[in-house]
Formats: sequence, C-alpha cells, structure tokens
Amino acid sequence: MKKLARLKFNDWKICAIFLIGLAGTVSIAQCPETNGLTIPSEHLNSGYDGGSNFNSLIIGNYSTGSGGTDGRLLVGGNFTLNNSGGVYKVGVTSALPVNKDNFIVNGQLINSSGGEIQVRGNFKYGSLGVNSALPTHATGEGTNTNATGLINFTTLKQHYDDLSTDYSELPTINGSSESFSNGILTLSGNNTVANYVFNVTLPEGEVSEIIYQNIPVGSGILVNILNNIVNLAASTLTTPVMVTTHSAKTLFNFPNAETVYLEKFNLEGGILAPKANFYASSGLLNGPAVIGRDMVLAVGFSFKNTCFSYPLPVKLASFSVKREGTNSFLKWTTTAETNAEKFVVERAGNSKKWVTIGEVAARGESIEELNYSHTDGAPLAGSNLYRIKMVDNDGSFAYSRIVSLNFKGETLIKMYPNPVADKLMISADASLKIADVEITDFSGKRVAQLPYDGKDIDVKNLAAGVYVIKLTELNGGFSAHKFVKY
Repeated sequence: MKKLARLKFNDWKICAIFLIGLAGTVSIAQCPETNGLTIPSEHLNSGYDGGSNFNSLIIGNYSTGSGGTDGRLLVGGNFTLNNSGGVYKVGVTSALPVNKDNFIVNGQLINSSGGEIQVRGNFKYGSLGVNSALPTHATGEGTNTNATGLINFTTLKQHYDDLSTDYSELPTINGSSESFSNGILTLSGNNTVANYVFNVTLPEGEVSEIIYQNIPVGSGILVNILNNIVNLAASTLTTPVMVTTHSAKTLFNFPNAETVYLEKFNLEGGILAPKANFYASSGLLNGPAVIGRDMVLAVGFSFKNTCFSYPLPVKLASFSVKREGTNSFLKWTTTAETNAEKFVVERAGNSKKWVTIGEVAARGESIEELNYSHTDGAPLAGSNLYRIKMVDNDGSFAYSRIVSLNFKGETLIKMYPNPVADKLMISADASLKIADVEITDFSGKRVAQLPYDGKDIDVKNLAAGVYVIKLTELNGGFSAHKFVKY
C-alpha cells in the first residue's frame, strides 16, 4: 500500500496501461429497478433504445483488456481494447434483451490489437478507429450502428456532480460512526436496520480493509470518502477486505476525488466518482460504477455487479421559513424521491428540545421537482428552529438542515396612535427589514401601497373606518395589523 501511495499520477497511469490485457474484467448484469445511480430519463435522447441502469458508466475514456460486462456499458469518450488475444464481452452471458442498445460508445471505438468484442444487443458508436474491428453478435442478437447524441453527456455529468454533492452534504445520522487504525476503516451502526451515512476523511487517503460493525443486513449504507486522492490497496487478495452481505445497499461516494486507485482490493458496493480518473488492478468492484473522467483497468481486476438497490435518499433542493402574519410558513422542495413516506416537521426553541408540530405526506416515487409546505400556527416567542425529518416506507429516516426564525409576534412592531386621524407612526425592530406597506379597507379592497422608508404614514385622506395594514419584509415574510381611522 505504501508503494502505491508514493507513485505519482502519471507513473501509475503508465504502469496500468502496460498491464492492461494481462487479465480481463468480468461482470454480472444489473437489476432493472430504479436505484441511486439510475440515469434520469431526461438525459436519454431520441434514438436511444435501452435501459436507464448501466453496469459501468464512464463519462470519459475507457481502456481495458479482455473480460467484459454482463450489464449495459456506456462510454462518453473513446473505448480502447488493448489485448491481442483476448475477448471483451458485453451482455453475452446475461439476460439482456437482444434488441436493445446495451453498449454505447459516444466517441471512437479503438480495437486494432486483434482482440474481439462480443455484444449481446445493439452497439452504437460515434466513430471507428483505424484498422479497428467492430463487435460481433450471435445470430439475431443485435447490430452495429454509427450513431451519436443518444445521451446528453453534458447534462448527465452535471446530474452526477450534483448528486455526489447532495450525498456528501447529508449529515451523519442514525448512530453512524467510523474509526481508522492500521489501514482498517471500521464503519459502526447501532444494531438497527436503517440508512447509515458516514463522512470519512482517510489519513493520506489510504485504506487496506473496510469492516462493518453493528450494521444489520438490509441497511442502506452511504460512505462519503472526502479525500482528493484515494488509495484502496490491500496487502493480499487471499483475505477478503470487505464482506459481501452489504454490497447491494452500499454506495461509496467520492465527491472530491480526482484520482481513485484500487489494488488487490475487493470493493463491495456501487461507486460514484464524478470528478475522478479511476485506475484499478488485481481486485474487483461488486456494484455499478459512475466515473466522471477516464477509467483504466489493469491486471487482475474484475467488474461484478450485484442487484444494486441503494435508494436515492430524499434530497431537499431548498428549505426555508418566513413570517406570515403571526404564523411561520415553511417551504421545501425535493428533486427526487424513492420509497418516501412522509415529512415530519420538527421545531425547537432555545432549549433545543425537538418536538413534532406536523406531518406532510410524500409523493413516494418521483424524479421531478416537487414542492411542499407547512404552516406553524403557534410559533414560540423568540427563537424558532425548524428541521424536516424525511421518513421512508421502511422506517429509515434522515434530517434536513436547520432553518431558524426569530419570532416575537406583535412585540416587534408598535403602531400609534390608534385610532389615528392624520399620521400613523410605525416602530419596527430593525431585524424585520420592512420593504413596503399595503393598506386595505375592512372589505379587503386595497386603498394604498407604497415603499416603506421608515417615515410616518399619511392616512388623513382615508375615510373613517377600520383598516388593515400589511408590512412586507425583504425576505418575503409579512405581518398584518388593524388600525382605526377617525
């Protein structure tokens, strides 16, 4: 592991390229259910006819030797086969439909080494390299077509960048804790089936083994590894560096990584590395992969894929609170929901004791933007802290960030004299930052609207009667007050 850590970026890349082709890559097919790495349909353009789940999704270039993937393979750049005697297979040993687009290379297919590419299903590509052979198909099992623009890689890259950032901003929850000693990363839970979130910064970015402790099978496990360079390097392949029991619901997210290395390491779970170059040798990856830059596979590395079912946690794109009269109005927006049951609105005061003040049902399943709201009709005098508990159908949950509102009701605004004949004077706490004033008569008809400049308001031309004055703040909150004109 130490030797790998001392290799420079270009040194390792050169070593990996020389090693390519000495051993192949192998995968098994992914399941069709939506998971955290599924491509949203809006990034799939007209002309593409295939599924939204890919065994391997490489937005940059992909260089490899013999082996293959049983699931779909998507490459945004060039695909290079560097093995004169090997065979690279896509979908050949799986149940992928033979009439669907299972292998996409948006750039150039480079296969001039004499190796063979076998594909079950359709292969679509941008261009063909010099002296490069096209894939072969069993009778009736797909065609080769020169076609580009099937996937919007620009928006797709941004989607995975944002998704990785969203994951990395989820707080550590549900008793999740981690420790690191002698190259071993231990991820600990509290013996309940739940969604666990770990935010890990590795010393020197190196780890030789990952252990789960008190995390029951069936739990969702999100591991955010926050280093810029990550070395997953075991000393030997004879001893497992991870258990396989949690791989279907484990996602490793590398939001900051520019380089990820795997050497003699069996990584059990999906990976999301939208900014990284990925280099691997002598090990395996048991889960779907999303790589934002280039992927280079070297000697002894295997690509496998479990029936990956890590759910996309409900992510709040926005969460805010503002005053509306004597109420607090909370508003939040989700960008995607999977298996979501409800949102529990919680409030705390200065004591920081959280209590439930309401629930809002979730839509359940969606990849669209959805808006929700809740009104707190009895806010506390003084500080009000609010958070959203996002609960899934299986009982697991996560918390939003905390928003606050200093709410002292009418004591923040004084209005006099009342009743009034000529000038209505307003004294407002500076924290309210009043923007404009609106006056309506008792029937609701607006009789005046003007920007608030801190001066007295002339009401002498109003007819005698009861009026409502609405004071709107810069943040959109407002308060309403009655006064009598005589």
